[in-house]
Amino acid sequence: MHYITILFEKMYERTKGSILEAESTIRLRGYSPQSWAPSEFQDLKLPVNAIAYAICPTSRDTYFYSVKDMEAEQTWERYTGRVIDAMYRIIHNACKDYADSNGARDFDIYSHLLEQADDLVDQALRKHQSVLRKLDPKPAEADVTTFAQDLKKIVIFEALITAAWMNFELARQRDTNPGHIYQEYFDFNMDLGLTASHQGFKSPATPDFIYRHKVIGDIKSGDWHQSLEYTVVAYALAYEEHTRLDMDFGVILHVELPSSRRVPGHYNTNLIYLDDDKRIRFLALRNRKLEIVASGNDPGIPADKDECDPGCPFLSFCWGD
Repeated sequence: MHYITILFEKMYERTKGSILEAESTIRLRGYSPQSWAPSEFQDLKLPVNAIAYAICPTSRDTYFYSVKDMEAEQTWERYTGRVIDAMYRIIHNACKDYADSNGARDFDIYSHLLEQADDLVDQALRKHQSVLRKLDPKPAEADVTTFAQDLKKIVIFEALITAAWMNFELARQRDTNPGHIYQEYFDFNMDLGLTASHQGFKSPATPDFIYRHKVIGDIKSGDWHQSLEYTVVAYALAYEEHTRLDMDFGVILHVELPSSRRVPGHYNTNLIYLDDDKRIRFLALRNRKLEIVASGNDPGIPADKDECDPGCPFLSFCWGD
């Protein structure tokens, strides 16, 4: 997640700040009635992910989840995604604790994180151990071992980024406090619960992080698809309704596990300007899903199975095994 700090700073430097300081052209805000759910749907509330998850061409997943009250199948991909989310939170908290409790003289966050890496990975794995036990079929032991190794690579990569940035700042400032530096450059709020009832969102809406009060973000793994951006559009609207403050930018920290590489891939991770076009497309999706729930009508399966994403948790319900 600390990769976002470098991404942000490089973008800011490359545009000389203009990308963040230019006057916003966004008019469709979360606090604006024009963005609110239609009045006939105001009593309906869905989780943000249930709305933003646009994996089905007919939105039949919404019918299964919210009308039929069916649980999505627990899959290896869903399990690993949850663990990866937990891993980044654990790393961030470990870094913050170290920076807050150590002075500049002996500051060595890289060595500290390397020493703690196995324990940090174990913490993330334990957090969702009950989900792993329920998976059917059970994942191969080799896959579980490889996943743990990939998580450790994430820890090491984040340690390298954090240490390089912190050491640079410690080297150029004579009188400084590591905790203050860490808070300035790795300013991630990961505990925000938003209320946005006018948007049709179930409370609380919880983005994975907000960076520097300027960028709202979500952590995703698995295959990339453009509709992942709907998630940060939704959270931006929720943030705006909750705070009545503007949120112009979002980021999906898209994590591709390293496998044979030493570092995780973030090829699709970019700063996204959440313009009115993106907001209009999301609101159309939201209203369509709310209409499905309100009517209780099955929208049916897509015309062809090839239109379906192989990662859809309801795939077997539509097409059988």
